[in-house]
Amino acid sequence: MEKILSCENLTKTYGKDGSFYALKNVSMHINKSELLVIVGTSGSGKSTLLNLLSGIDKCSKGAIYFNNQNITKFNEKKINNYIKNNIGFIYQSYNLINELTIYENILLTCNNKNDIDTILKKVNLLDKKNAYPKSLSGGEQQRVAIARALSKRFDILFCDEPTGALDSTNSEQILTLLENLVRKDGKTIVIVTHNNDICKIADRIYTMKNGQIIEEKVNETPASVKEIRW
Repeated sequence: MEKILSCENLTKTYGKDGSFYALKNVSMHINKSELLVIVGTSGSGKSTLLNLLSGIDKCSKGAIYFNNQNITKFNEKKINNYIKNNIGFIYQSYNLINELTIYENILLTCNNKNDIDTILKKVNLLDKKNAYPKSLSGGEQQRVAIARALSKRFDILFCDEPTGALDSTNSEQILTLLENLVRKDGKTIVIVTHNNDICKIADRIYTMKNGQIIEEKVNETPASVKEIRW
């Protein structure tokens, strides 16, 4: 499969003397049009890895390659363009602006405002376009966050615990939407989670512990979301 992003010996330290390792010598890759899951307990380094790969944070050591370009060598302008033009991000907390309507939230990041209705229809929220985030359920707000990401036409969508704040019904809806983006639309999606059940739908799984990848597993026959018992 075609690699779209990879990293070599990625390390992130904190503290004046750099003695605390949030991430240590991590090497991994992401294939184009795959659903990749990074799983581990809280504090294992999952979110740190996601922030480095997406360009949101800088590594202490190592290299990250996007389409064979070393983004760790990018200046501020180039890294901002990388984030703007290539990366989508979904957070557990949705990060919507409550004073703006759903349409206006998506308008902030979209490449073409004429696409917004089509995107809202894809996430089954076209009838909510003039509503405000506070009037929506948690599952609906997460679907707005996905719609906002889709409006950027990303190369990779990073999802940091996208179902962590949702009940089982809404979790199933969100994961089905992400699954369809990969299986039907050929998108590349990376999900960070502590939920081992989500691993069942992945093409590949990286397991993290203490800031390191301890296992890589290829899932030859990924399950569909509908097959998972919540």
